[in-house]
Amino acid sequence: MRIAIKLPDDKLILAYEQQTVKNCSELARLFNVNKSYLWFKANRLGLKFTSRFGRFDGKYPKFKIPLDKCESWAFGLLFTDGCLCHKARGSKEINLCSKDEDAIDKVQSIIPVFNKNLCSDTRYWSLTCNNKELWNKLLGLGLFPRKSLDLRPPNVDFIQSSHFIRGCWDGDGWVSRTRFNKLRGGFCTASPWIMKFIIQNIHFTVGRIPKVQVRDRNTGNFLYEIQLCGDNIIKWLNWIYSESTDSIRMDRKYKIYKTIME
Repeated sequence: MRIAIKLPDDKLILAYEQQTVKNCSELARLFNVNKSYLWFKANRLGLKFTSRFGRFDGKYPKFKIPLDKCESWAFGLLFTDGCLCHKARGSKEINLCSKDEDAIDKVQSIIPVFNKNLCSDTRYWSLTCNNKELWNKLLGLGLFPRKSLDLRPPNVDFIQSSHFIRGCWDGDGWVSRTRFNKLRGGFCTASPWIMKFIIQNIHFTVGRIPKVQVRDRNTGNFLYEIQLCGDNIIKWLNWIYSESTDSIRMDRKYKIYKTIME
């Protein structure tokens, strides 16, 4: 007899999108849970079946997994400069905010469900939508509401690493020169899981593990920061931009990179 054990949302979302089973009954057998429990849980998450024991109804026409290079870059930017918000009366909203209009336009071309707006006070551009399919996709990849407090590891098995990291870098990375003309760059995040993933790739591409500085934000969470200098930051930037194209990178930061390499 199957019991209604607690089933993590992200596991159900990924199984639904992969469509490795034909219908709700097979999915219930896969997780060893009650069919009715699975049916109501799926509906609560916006995962629709044609019937309780029917086939999938073809949601997610745009975002299949694994993600392609364009989607990987866009989702990297969403993980750093984006957020998931619960609004009044149970509605849900996805936001992405940036001062770089070109990055906003490129993300919107990749994910057309977004609506573009300009905040007159801050002069920042934003993308907003309440699309359930995109919301569930982000949950399945590891982005959750109150992301700086509800920290969970991103599901990196379904992304293209260099493009996802470039999206993260376009969000929270920086490069500059010191007053002694020394080249220096860094990245900061509130997620230890994102930082761990980036450090693993730095170790692979640069050959060293940067020191992580941890700062207490006095809000119940911490900020993690790394820095690279000299040849190390050049090697890192070369890897980040090695497979990039104009449609999947932020113009402002790419111009800084090109200036450095001249």
